[in-house]
Amino acid sequence: MKLLFTCDYEIEGDGRGSPRQLMVEPTRRLFRQLDDCGARLTLMCEVAEVMRFRAHLEETSRDDFAYAEIERQLVEIVAADHDVQLHLHPGYLSARHRGDGWEFDPACNDFARAPAQLAHEAIRAGKAFLEELLEPVKPTYRCISFRSGGWSMQPSRNVVDALVSNGIAIDTSVFKYGVGRGEADFDYSRAPSRLVPWPVDPDEICRPKPGSRLIEFPIYAENRPLWSFATRARLERMLRVRHRRTGTTARKRRAPDLLRRHSWKADFNQCTGRQLIRALLRAEARYGDPSRTLPFVLIGHSKLFDARNEKKLAPFLAFASAHPDRFSFGTFADFDLESFRSDVPTS
Repeated sequence: MKLLFTCDYEIEGDGRGSPRQLMVEPTRRLFRQLDDCGARLTLMCEVAEVMRFRAHLEETSRDDFAYAEIERQLVEIVAADHDVQLHLHPGYLSARHRGDGWEFDPACNDFARAPAQLAHEAIRAGKAFLEELLEPVKPTYRCISFRSGGWSMQPSRNVVDALVSNGIAIDTSVFKYGVGRGEADFDYSRAPSRLVPWPVDPDEICRPKPGSRLIEFPIYAENRPLWSFATRARLERMLRVRHRRTGTTARKRRAPDLLRRHSWKADFNQCTGRQLIRALLRAEARYGDPSRTLPFVLIGHSKLFDARNEKKLAPFLAFASAHPDRFSFGTFADFDLESFRSDVPTS
């Protein structure tokens, strides 16, 4: 198995926070930790945000959002043979700076329900931004993979068409068992696999269609009871999310949520190293195949990576590094997509 460390590179979802503190500084620590042990980082860069930071600099001549540092960091990462790929919250395409944060229409964040032309233009602009910045550093660089903001990939047709028409070959938004109700509604419970990539039916991201031009690389996930989430980092994150929910609907949902199983993602911000090791071993036992290499996609967020994460991630990195005959580190570009184009995984 090849381990892919994907990290969403962004400020807070409500537009608040310092890009230097939430993006540049934590990513510098994560990059150094992975690079020191031979692992490779894939930054899923929230390009709509970054383009707004650049526009603010051009309009005001003030680099209030550390755009120059962000640009240097993206260049440094690609120059060191790590990777940067496309992440997008479309609400930022028309965002305006107000006071201490960014103001945008939250309804625009449901990318899957955006008009087809908006989806196409957003993907085109984001891909062009990354390639114009990074191809001079690494001539072989290409923007080939995408993660939708808020996991918004249903309904699928407009987003899939926009990705394919702009030459994006990989989506990595889906995590099996995931269900969301909010700014974006999605239900990934019918995803065909928690780990094995599949060719995407343009009408439904969770339905395989052999021969498709878009391949889904799912974030590794398991269907687990709530007690499995009992780490300090996960509990703090859950409390932060629940604190934002108000009204009767949220209160009524709370008790049933405690009784059902939830999608447990391989999240290197919120899992301990021991939890990640056990999950990797379970994945190896279930999907290990000496005839081909499969991706074990982990997810994290720059805004959540702190010293505790760094300490807890170390045992997982050490374990994978100690077994090079079984595990390696890589990026999306390392895979032969043709090997997945005819697959219809069933678990």
